[in-house]
Formats: sequence, C-alpha cells, structure tokens
Amino acid sequence: MSWRTTSRLAVSGKQLADTIRLAEGYAIFCDNSFFDDDRSNVVVKALLEEPGRLHLTPQVLTELTPWLERRPAHPLSRALSEGSDALVFPKEPAKGASGRQVFDYFTELLSLRRKVLLLVRERMSVERGVSVEALDESEVLDRLQRDFGGRGRMLATKPAGPHRTDEILVYLAVAHALRTGTNTIILANDADVEEQFFKLIWLLNEHYRAMLCAEEYAKDFGAFKTIPVPPRAANHPESPIEPANSVLVDGTKWGPNLDGVLPPSMQFVPISCINGGRRITQMTFGGEREMADVLDVKDRTGGRSTDALGSRNLHAGVPAPFCRRNFGAVS
Repeated sequence: MSWRTTSRLAVSGKQLADTIRLAEGYAIFCDNSFFDDDRSNVVVKALLEEPGRLHLTPQVLTELTPWLERRPAHPLSRALSEGSDALVFPKEPAKGASGRQVFDYFTELLSLRRKVLLLVRERMSVERGVSVEALDESEVLDRLQRDFGGRGRMLATKPAGPHRTDEILVYLAVAHALRTGTNTIILANDADVEEQFFKLIWLLNEHYRAMLCAEEYAKDFGAFKTIPVPPRAANHPESPIEPANSVLVDGTKWGPNLDGVLPPSMQFVPISCINGGRRITQMTFGGEREMADVLDVKDRTGGRSTDALGSRNLHAGVPAPFCRRNFGAVS
C-alpha cells in the first residue's frame, strides 16, 4: 500500500477530457463542485462517453439538481433526462441491510471532524473557568490548529451541508473500489473532499492492520508478550484505551509501521482523488482489495476492527503519549 501525490498547474479542458478517455473501465465519482460554468463541456462529454463511467451519489445529485435545472442544455442535464447509460447512481445501504453499520461508522466518524471547533471551545472554557462566549476567538483557532493541525482547522471552520455529501461520496467510492476491484477516481473542486478522502484511507489502513494483528494474536496468544496498561494510559482522559481488562501486546515482530503483518501477496486497486480547480492536485492510494475484509468485520461488529477476539477489540499503533512504541492494545 502506498501514496502518491502530485500537483500541477491547471490543464486545458481538452487535456482533462483526454485523460478521462484514457481511464477506460474506471469508475468516476463526481462531486457537485466539479460542475460549474468554468468547466468545459468537452470534459463533461468525456465523462458520458463510456457506459457505467459517471457515478453520482444521491446527495451530489440533490445539490446539483437546482444548478442543472437552470441549464437544460448542459450535457449532464440532457444525459439525465435521456437516461444515459453512462450514469450510475450508487446508493447508501438501506437501514438494517448488509453494509449499513460500516457505512454509518465511517461516515459519522468523518463528519465528527467538522465538530471539533465546538470541542475546543468547550475544553478551553473548562480549563479557564470562563464561559464559551468569553473566549478570544483567535486563541480558540490557534488551539484548534495546535490540537488538530491545518487540515483539521480547515474542515472545522467551514460550514458543513446537511447531507454529509463529502463523507458519503468518498466512502461509497472507496468501498466500491475495494469490493469490486474497479480502478476508481473521485473528481472534485473542493479541498474538503480531498481531506476526507485522505482521512478515510488513513483510517482504513490503520484498521486493516489492526484486523490482521488481531488474527495473528488470536492464533497463538502465547507467542506474544503482554503487559498491563500503564497508569498514564489508563488514567489519561484522552487515552483511546479502555483500561478495564485491557492489555498491551508487544508488536515488535511486525515492525515499526506494522508492515510485517501485511500479506505477502495482494490484489492491487488504485483509488484517486483529483481536485480539478485552478491547480490540479491528485492523490492516489495503491490499495489492496483484501482491505474490504475490514469493512465486512466492522459491519458485523458495529465498528470493531476484529471479530477474532470475541467482544474485545485490538487497537494497533497506540499513540506514543499513552504507551511505548510498537505496542497494540486489546480492550
């Protein structure tokens, strides 16, 4: 599994259209931000040239419809009215259906990142013994930047729509790629989509490794050194470890990044997110179809990374402030 990120000046409509045509057999998930009056119709027509190429989620279509209704001659408007076979409308799993629990788990986890500004305000209010209204907003934003980084600040300070459009878009695209093995691209003009794509892949990567670690641990408990959870982890209010009956598992044999737990062979599938604004940026993740297994596990368990340990979970790569390096936590 690997990342590649590129950035270059904006290309012409013809160049982008040619790139889309070369992506034969790809599934292309578009955000509504990709379609605007500056987007060349040549690009839109390229998206519509191959059956099953252009995927529009219900949330994207809902946000896009008023814009298209004012432009009935737009190629996408015509394709929708004529029922073009280029169009695919992926839907979220129905309530109670297979895949719904993992869908809710990841889309809710991603959407929580938009609410951390409220968390920072409440934390500073308690620490200083003053009301939220009495806080200096510039100090709040500085704290937000310090605790959650530039990406976290960007998401937390931008208004979020009511439909979790970005979160659902990136989840459905990534899940489609992993489950079907189809090379997949997300097209947007919005840095929020890029950020949520990056975070989802990061989460999947971590939880996939945790699933594999748990499987090895379950096969032979005696082969691993375990130690009690240290007080700094058990008592810290921000610790991810639930201390009751938890143990730390020495994962030194798997290497510093848990690369040693990865299978020796895999089925490769590239998943990309392209921001097609004034400057083209592309993030490509070399995924493994086997990562779809963690989606199935989370769906069965309601969010745990493993079902190999009964009702317990394994957290791989516990943050350094809470325990020593190369230890995972079973809780």
